[in-house]
Amino acid sequence: MEQNPVAEPLQEVTEAARVPVPMLLPAPTVNPVAYLNGEWEQDLPENHGIEPSWLEEFANELQDKQICAALLIKDGRIVYESYMKEYNKDSQFNLYSCTKSVTSAAVGVAIEQGYLTGVDCQIGDYFPNIENDQMKKITIEQLLNFTSGIDWSESSADGDFVDWMMAENQVDYMLNKNMKHEPGEVFNYSTGSSHLISAILTQATGMTEEEYVKRNIFEPIGIHDYAWWADAQGITFGGLGIWMTARDAARFGQLYLNEGKWGEQQVVPAQWVRTSTSKQGPNEDYGYNWWVDVPHEQQKYSMYNAAGYGGQYIFVVPKFQIVAVVTSRGVEDSSVVTAFKELLDKLE
Repeated sequence: MEQNPVAEPLQEVTEAARVPVPMLLPAPTVNPVAYLNGEWEQDLPENHGIEPSWLEEFANELQDKQICAALLIKDGRIVYESYMKEYNKDSQFNLYSCTKSVTSAAVGVAIEQGYLTGVDCQIGDYFPNIENDQMKKITIEQLLNFTSGIDWSESSADGDFVDWMMAENQVDYMLNKNMKHEPGEVFNYSTGSSHLISAILTQATGMTEEEYVKRNIFEPIGIHDYAWWADAQGITFGGLGIWMTARDAARFGQLYLNEGKWGEQQVVPAQWVRTSTSKQGPNEDYGYNWWVDVPHEQQKYSMYNAAGYGGQYIFVVPKFQIVAVVTSRGVEDSSVVTAFKELLDKLE
């Protein structure tokens, strides 16, 4: 698993740090797309159908968690924003596996631009030295929905993740693994698979994934100040390693809420947004590097999210025009998702 930063004791988080920062009163004339020009407007939650008491309940649900940042965007405006005492809107956070959802977006753009012929591309076309004939047939789609069949355990205790991170060459580590299942049959979460996607993007585009995303996704939507790890060979980590502010993470979420459009520019193909955030493969809750949550008897809305180790989330809820970002120092359960859904249920 990804490694979590050392956390300070919870009691050092002051009560003042757990409540929203003061909200700005709405301007006389409100630009509904001010974020397109690089800045988020703030507004009162009640102007967007959200009672302040609901946000207080949401904050109370999370008060015993080590939440570094919590940000709620409704109708393109910040209606709630809270930071732990040592952080603010300019602080960058390690988003861990939320990076995978950015990699998914990069694949969609690369297909649209003709660098990739589609998700049915086989990895043997990019790594001709693979000796295992079964591995050669793994497709980009199977890397995206974690059904590659490569023998892998994500556990940091007794799995592959630590060995993979410590390897001299992370791509070779994956390509020298054994196959455990037939490609396409079994869901098995794998950060190593996401890294292979990055290596494929590098070969296909002639740029590192970071360079390609910067040019084609981040810069068009106004994300300029961020960091992204790479391996010793210069391959951008496809499954982890992005650091950015909560507000910039929300920009990426807003891009998806807009079905890939930013102003008049179609940054990510709309069909790719819809496809990647719907069920793909045997796991009912997973698309192409996005977790999906479809309506059911008790839940009338759909949502999807990017999720990272230790409680990092980018939530997108189209029905309510909501994007939410939460960063944390070590939430190991689903309590953040539960608290967020309880807030959404009040909007129903």
